[in-house]
Amino acid sequence: MRRLLPLLALPLLAVLLYAGYRGLAAPPDAPSGEVLLANGARLAWTTCWFEVPEDRPTHCAWFHPASSAGEQAQRLPVVVFRHTGLDHRPSPVLYLAGGPGGGAWIGPEQIEGWYYWLEEVDWPHDFVVFDQRGTGMAEPRPDCQELDALYVDMLDDPLPPAEAAAAGLAAATRCHRRLSAAGHDLAAYSTPANARDARDLMAALDQAEGQPADAARWNLYGVSYGTRLAMEIQRRHPGRVRSAILDSVYPPDMDATLTWPGLLQGAMERLFTACEADPGCRERHPLLRERFPILLAHLARQPVDLSLPHPYAEASVQLRLNDERLLYVLFDSLYQWDAIGELPAALDALWRGDSQRLEPLAARHVGSVLDPSFSDAVYLSVECHDARPFDRQAYLDAVRAHPLSAPYTAAADHADVCASWPAARAPEDFYEPVRSSIPTLLLAGEMDPVTPVEWAEAAADGYPNGTLLRFPGIGHSVLDSDACAVTLARRFLANPRRAPRADCMRNLSPVQFAP
Repeated sequence: MRRLLPLLALPLLAVLLYAGYRGLAAPPDAPSGEVLLANGARLAWTTCWFEVPEDRPTHCAWFHPASSAGEQAQRLPVVVFRHTGLDHRPSPVLYLAGGPGGGAWIGPEQIEGWYYWLEEVDWPHDFVVFDQRGTGMAEPRPDCQELDALYVDMLDDPLPPAEAAAAGLAAATRCHRRLSAAGHDLAAYSTPANARDARDLMAALDQAEGQPADAARWNLYGVSYGTRLAMEIQRRHPGRVRSAILDSVYPPDMDATLTWPGLLQGAMERLFTACEADPGCRERHPLLRERFPILLAHLARQPVDLSLPHPYAEASVQLRLNDERLLYVLFDSLYQWDAIGELPAALDALWRGDSQRLEPLAARHVGSVLDPSFSDAVYLSVECHDARPFDRQAYLDAVRAHPLSAPYTAAADHADVCASWPAARAPEDFYEPVRSSIPTLLLAGEMDPVTPVEWAEAAADGYPNGTLLRFPGIGHSVLDSDACAVTLARRFLANPRRAPRADCMRNLSPVQFAP
């Protein structure tokens, strides 16, 4: 009889494990009703505005941030992707989108991308995504039709830098006046306001699940501007935060305007240096650095007209590729790991009069320019709140320090858009480097043109329990670009108080340049 016990125990154990798995994997009951916080913030569950796959439990809600008397009410969409399985961990991840002004891609046409992404990263946590104030599906959603129209016009009819800066300033001024007259409270859009919303959203979701009011169980995952928002939450509202992943770090003490001349020139130099360090690229394109200023001068005199597919319609877009537009195509291409390696060959072909190889990169650039999910009104409101008052002399000093980009940045010294875009102003301590003991993983792509690795290095000084990882050959948004980064983030979330074992980084390679 005893000899039969092991044979009976194995199928019994399998049945028990399967029953336990079924209990975990069964979709949780869809929540209903409302959660009301003491400060008036409210979470109202609703039927999702998209079709939910049977095997991917997902819940949706509208979050109503707290507002004072006379303040414009906000309504933010929230999606909770439930993780089910034996390895489920009770510490959810809150995603903080970039921008500012960028949506979180949770509309009906976009949501499928999140299911694919979550399948790829395979984090054993519930994952919460929401649109920040004024972005995506949030209500109200202020838009700058004036700037949108200017961007479209300038695709095939570019203006000289000084005229373009003046036209942009005039369009922004008209937009602000129109939105203000329509009742939009543009001072409601700021990083501290977004941080309070995130704090209250976490509290409401905790209350909905019966979690303790003081439970520090949330993991923050911010990308680009989302890292600045995550850092503000760490600084002002640390009570609910277990850990943070800061991907492509944008610290609050970095000024977007003053750093622009250096960023634009740094993008060019980063590409030239990477090509020169690669034997194959150096052999194929030995004069890349020397020829580039000559190519810009040629395009200034004789632009190239391209006909490209419209990224959001069944139509074509006409793009006049002049010197400044080429710079922006290069800059945007450095965001994306799979585009960086194409640049030297595309630039060399353009030097020989062949624009065909550059066209896919130019089409990506047009897609970012025409992105309908981006709100310039929110971008300007948040950035003008976060930025110090414009210092013209400091800006001119930055322009002089970067002569390669100077012809394209000097004109902005008279275009103080924030002077024409009244917004709330950040308190002085906003600009202090963030210091936090919360375990934090900082990820930086060494080819990133807009949040360079130096920013992450400076921010890391404020994190005694932080780990900074630099990824060669990667541009912006590291987790979307590298499988090793996904593995390390998973290890970090499993035990944030221990630096993740980074053995997979030994196999990373620099930019793979196309022949």
